[in-house]
Amino acid sequence: MPFPAVTSQAESDVVVTAMFLGMARSVLKKKDMPIMAKNEAKLPDTKAAVEAAQLALNTLKDFKNKLTAIASPKWEPGSYITGKQYGKDLPGSEMAARFDYKIAAYEVVKGALEIEALPEGGNYLGPGAYTGMVIVGKQAQYVGSTFQQKVYPRAGSVGEITVGDKKGMVLQPGGKPVGYVHGMIQAAYANQALGAKDGITIEIAAGKDTTKMASCFGCTTFMCAIDRMPDGIHLGEGASWSPVDPGNAWAIARMNERFLDWAKSGKGKDDPFVPVHRTKQLAKAVTDLNALWVKKCASWIWHGVQIDQNRVKEENKAAWEALTKWAIDEKNMKSADAFLNALGFVHGDDFLRITRTLKGPKDK
Repeated sequence: MPFPAVTSQAESDVVVTAMFLGMARSVLKKKDMPIMAKNEAKLPDTKAAVEAAQLALNTLKDFKNKLTAIASPKWEPGSYITGKQYGKDLPGSEMAARFDYKIAAYEVVKGALEIEALPEGGNYLGPGAYTGMVIVGKQAQYVGSTFQQKVYPRAGSVGEITVGDKKGMVLQPGGKPVGYVHGMIQAAYANQALGAKDGITIEIAAGKDTTKMASCFGCTTFMCAIDRMPDGIHLGEGASWSPVDPGNAWAIARMNERFLDWAKSGKGKDDPFVPVHRTKQLAKAVTDLNALWVKKCASWIWHGVQIDQNRVKEENKAAWEALTKWAIDEKNMKSADAFLNALGFVHGDDFLRITRTLKGPKDK
């Protein structure tokens, strides 16, 4: 039995599909939320995935909601995604399309991006340039863009994953999480490390190469698990999305240097009196939040495979049956490993994984 390792496209497809169905079953039945396409061009494929998922979920007695698909809101400079339901308590207009440039919190971020005050990679503006931020008391406390998590190869030396290296992205049993840590997930860890009960986590679309205004499915699973529901869910490409490994000192240090105490103090970030050294708090935050996510992954995959298997396409049925047997226990804590492997083994849009796995309205 392959799981939690993933060794084929079919195995990758069924794991992600089961996660989506399970999350929809336990989360979306409480709160309707449309699935957002990146743009109008991607909307037909997103609708096809949503329709196939709806038919599968309809075979469950406890799911009565209707899934919908819409195009993502228009991007503008400064557009953001919230990590709190519908932007509640955000400064400025609720559900605003972008920040009010007069708000001090945005000015801190804007200034940091412009003067390159953040450490290397902190102000990344290429594809996937989502800069995570924590707002406490209408002030930015943490700013950090997506970074590629380093791993410790078996040889013992520290190395960084090569983009497109599928073997490097797959987590073998007992291995370390690898892949990309998105800005929103960093913000969640940072807020936990700060102990800010009223902290708001957001992602700013900081560049022109990535403009979707919804959380990727990887981030969505994490945000729902820690009770920070995103504004919107996107089923595009997560590209080896990953949480942080609490034992990865490099990744912890990467986040630690992105707190903005020094920016607000007017001193340099290397000033010994600026309280930016939160490695212990971050490691604990990563451990605690990851534990919540791992527990939910186990539950969601288990709930997802409960659908009527007649809704599964013939080409993925063998992989689905294998996953169903493997996920027999709702507390299978290696389900999170399977999900990371599925995202990393085959890069591509998650809506295609769903339509490759589930029958649509026109399929017999």
